[in-house]
Parts: sequence; structure tokens; C-alpha cells
Amino acid sequence: MQKVEINPLCSRVVVNELGLSLRPSDAFFERNICARIIFVRSDGWSLGAPPEFEQVAYEQWPDYWTHFRVFPDFERLPICEYRNKVRKG
Repeated sequence: MQKVEINPLCSRVVVNELGLSLRPSDAFFERNICARIIFVRSDGWSLGAPPEFEQVAYEQWPDYWTHFRVFPDFERLPICEYRNKVRKG
């Protein structure tokens, strides 16, 4: 039996380069996509993405993200750390 890896920490998961997002369970079962990074807004809503759609997810609400979480431990980190990482490349 295959272990199902659905992340309950995110509200939606980006599944394509256009920014389409689905519930985590639908992203997994319909597209075989799991979030590896999760951006969280100030209101608590969150958007996850696999590595290939990370930038697409971030660009959805760049001014509203307050923190992010990264696989495997999904530790809560301030969004400024993500922005600094991206700037440094």
C-alpha cells in the first residue's frame, strides 16, 4: 500500500505554472503533487507548492505572506528569511 503524503498545513497547493491551486488532497490524488514549501498569509490562509511552482505560489500575494514552512519539518520561519534567500540566489 502506498503511503499518502497530504500536507494538512496548507489551504491550497499550486499545481501549474498559471497558479491554479487545488485542495491538498485533490492536488495529490488528481495530479500527484505535494507541497514542499508553504507560504502563510497574515489571515492564516496558506498556499503550498512543489519546487517547480514555488515562485508562482510566492507571487500570488507577496505583500501578504508573514511566514513560510519548508519540507520536511515544516518549521515556521519568518518570510524575511525566504526573501533574503531568494535575493542571494
